[in-house]
Amino acid sequence: MSAYFRTDPYRGWFSAFEPLLNGLGVSYYEGSASTALHTDICSPVATNPTWSGLKEADRAVLESDGGPLWRMLLEELRPQIVALSVAKAHLKRIEFTPMTAWHVIHAFERTAGGDLRSRPYEICARWYDVGGERSLFAFGAAAQKPFGLLADSQKRETGELLLEAYQDG
Repeated sequence: MSAYFRTDPYRGWFSAFEPLLNGLGVSYYEGSASTALHTDICSPVATNPTWSGLKEADRAVLESDGGPLWRMLLEELRPQIVALSVAKAHLKRIEFTPMTAWHVIHAFERTAGGDLRSRPYEICARWYDVGGERSLFAFGAAAQKPFGLLADSQKRETGELLLEAYQDG
């Protein structure tokens, strides 16, 4: 798994996160000051086929075992920032002790092309205690891909805003 982003990454999916990561000053790929790690909130276990291609029964098994495994992984890693772009219902899977309420750190009222959105796209954040350390969890609604309703420039801006929010504590 350590060589995944050097050998054969699923770029169609992971490229959706890369602009946000770059705004944070990190990347999945070599050459960055810091390296990002991708896990699924339902299970940190890599699957083939990808999650959407799994049978419902297989997903259920992974979810029941994967939730506690995901929690243990984060407790071990104690990440500084966790960026989530999932269905909002999955946020209930976060079993860490919240330190703050969810709050909007930015709302994109316009598309990258300047058109007014029918509903602002909100980036929300909340601090959690993860393994005795503060971790900033950020959420943006998913579309077909993570943060799929944002243009790359807006994703980069989101990363910059998350970094600022983390640094401001």
